[in-house]
Amino acid sequence: MFYHLTSNHSMTTLLFRDDEDRLFFLNRMAMLAIALGVGIYAYCLMDNHIHLLVKGDEGSILQFFSTLKKDYAQYASSKYGDNSFLKDFQPDIKQITGRDYLKSAVAYILRNPFKAGMSCPYSYRWSSAWIYFRRQFWTMAEKPAKEYGTANLRAMLHTRKKMEDDMLFCGDVISPRHWVLYAKVEELFGTSSDLFKAVSRYNTENEMESFLLQKEICSYSDDYLLNVIRAYCADFGAATVSDLGTVSFRKLVSRLARQYGSSRKQIARLTGADEETLLRFA
Repeated sequence: MFYHLTSNHSMTTLLFRDDEDRLFFLNRMAMLAIALGVGIYAYCLMDNHIHLLVKGDEGSILQFFSTLKKDYAQYASSKYGDNSFLKDFQPDIKQITGRDYLKSAVAYILRNPFKAGMSCPYSYRWSSAWIYFRRQFWTMAEKPAKEYGTANLRAMLHTRKKMEDDMLFCGDVISPRHWVLYAKVEELFGTSSDLFKAVSRYNTENEMESFLLQKEICSYSDDYLLNVIRAYCADFGAATVSDLGTVSFRKLVSRLARQYGSSRKQIARLTGADEETLLRFA
């Protein structure tokens, strides 16, 4: 059976505070998928929630999620001295039936960064969009675990579990060939062009998209959004919002409005921009 596995979209704190958090989560997700036999067709890690399209029985998938949450909680406790921000990190599972629904689910998941005003799906590091129909690029970067050394692997993966010598890595990420069913997705869409068209299309009448979009738009506090803004600025090497370029600032405004449902007044209050300026970005 296929399932669209998401976490609670209404988390009041950031799930991932920096790229180190995302990297730990991604590699641990890969390790658990391999260990539990959960097939992952597509994934996307957003700031405050995740999307996965998985194949398996519901029991294995729930075990996969609960173990992933437990491991991430231990990591957060070690790094931040606190994991209370994960209290709302809960699974939401929706069964996927039919080929068309399956294709729609994959496209929806990969489209999330674009919908949030963050980036083109194919340049977003924390989703599987970069994997499909691009095997010749990521296989060139693959290296076996034995070339990294035990100490480096332990530090990179935050585990003392021994990796098999023939386990492949793409930089600091476990290679997709071990845990992403990319060939199945390629077969599902047929060509890279068809996948691109599906990911680029935005249909608010789609049952799943309209349902999930309603869940994603909720009220966020100023304190929460200030953390989002700080993280965004840091990604661009900016100390404050005023240090962002025009294009980067426009993307930030779009992200706050589209992903977090912020009003123009709230955005103006948080960024220091006047509402007249924000009107030009509407």
